[in-house]
Amino acid sequence: MAAVAVAANAAISDDIATRVHGLVNVNVDVDVVMNAAGKAVTIHYIHADEEDLPITHGSVDVVISVLGLHWVNDLPGAMSQARQTLVPDGLFLSAVFGGETLRELRIVCAVSEMEREGGVSQRVSPLAHVRDCGNLLTRAGMRLPAVDVDTLTMNYPSATKLVEHLRVMGETNAGLSRRKGPVGRETAAAAA
Repeated sequence: MAAVAVAANAAISDDIATRVHGLVNVNVDVDVVMNAAGKAVTIHYIHADEEDLPITHGSVDVVISVLGLHWVNDLPGAMSQARQTLVPDGLFLSAVFGGETLRELRIVCAVSEMEREGGVSQRVSPLAHVRDCGNLLTRAGMRLPAVDVDTLTMNYPSATKLVEHLRVMGETNAGLSRRKGPVGRETAAAAA
């Protein structure tokens, strides 16, 4: 079986590689592309944009994207690219952070910023809701789309610890529409 991993981190690519005879990892992040070199299975690392896959149309059995598609600028386009690379009846499997992810952080940031600075800026990256994901799959031309939700609740002693964890994961806000610069000290203290 041949597989394509779109925007997958090195650990995920390594795990997938143990299950297939060939894997192509497409990722715009050069560091991720370099992390997992040297496995016994044939892995082709391609530094490319997930929205323009350099994969022959109709050439792979499965396209897998685990927690990477929320970073693309054109989600419908990236899903359409994935569909085009699949053989007939191929599988597109993706896990994404849903629209309710970090809901509490969004609320506390908005309230703190409104009270301290008189306005609200996008402090958490936008994420697709489950109903939107199903529509996006259909729009991309996927046949028989299925969408499921797994809710995982994580508790942190403070918003500061949560933000530290997000930074370590590389999941900080990259939105162009957000206010530039860090959150003010008073606002951050109120949110914590």
